[in-house]
Amino acid sequence: MKVEDAASEIAQDKASPVFPEMRVGVMLVVTGCICLAAICLIALRHLFLHVAPWPQGWFNSFDAGILTYINQLSNRWLWLNPAVRIFTEHNLLTDGPLVLLLWIAFFPRTGSAEERLEKRSKIAATVTLALFGVVLARLLALVFPFRERPLRTVALHFQLPHYINPGVLYGWSSFPSDHAVLLITLSVGLLMVSRPLGSIALFYTFAVNLFLRMYLGFHWPTDLLASMAIGVGLASIVALTGYRNFIWRLVMKCWQYSPGIFAAFIFILSYEIIDMFEGPLTLAKALLKHHLR
Repeated sequence: MKVEDAASEIAQDKASPVFPEMRVGVMLVVTGCICLAAICLIALRHLFLHVAPWPQGWFNSFDAGILTYINQLSNRWLWLNPAVRIFTEHNLLTDGPLVLLLWIAFFPRTGSAEERLEKRSKIAATVTLALFGVVLARLLALVFPFRERPLRTVALHFQLPHYINPGVLYGWSSFPSDHAVLLITLSVGLLMVSRPLGSIALFYTFAVNLFLRMYLGFHWPTDLLASMAIGVGLASIVALTGYRNFIWRLVMKCWQYSPGIFAAFIFILSYEIIDMFEGPLTLAKALLKHHLR
């Protein structure tokens, strides 16, 4: 009887929704590891084999075809340029909705206490990975051969909108996109917390943010595809329970140590995510320039 009872319990456990979630988590982790391993191998190849720069190898028909078509839309739809300008000049419209969705998911109205705690730990883990992704993308941009922005690629004959400074992002390699890595990591992580909110975040990221990066000539399509792979790979780590618990314990320790300072830090962090860390980057550039003099 005991053997039969044990077998029935195992059958019930397999029929429960926990096993599909575990399979999804394992698949995401494997996908993330493959993406990160591929990126590391390419970076190591460039570091140790001294690969020469690729001035022509970066330019390809796939990127050129997509950007040429998108660049022609401004001549077909006269309302598109003014609309893009509004989004370009106000980061609150581009990145603000994603931060709003994260805060909505952080304070769910339904579910048990354990479910709400699990959602909050996933969001905390996602934000941490997204910040790491920004640093990783910048390091990869330094490791890989330099890639010029589409707006300054003569062979593309890109028609830059009149309100964009041609010198914008000068000296910054376009591959990969730290902006896309940040947004994709946050969106996919949010999808693991709430499918409706995550779906909205992904749609908005693709339809607004990634489209704007190509429309303005800031990034090539392959830049964004590689950034998406990095973002999905990082977000898949959220499926690891041990990592989530570690981050959440760290968050709770900081909150218990000084709630006021921690709350102020989270407020500033939310603002900087919306502003794409423009303030700290400007300050870092100024300090670096002053140090080099």
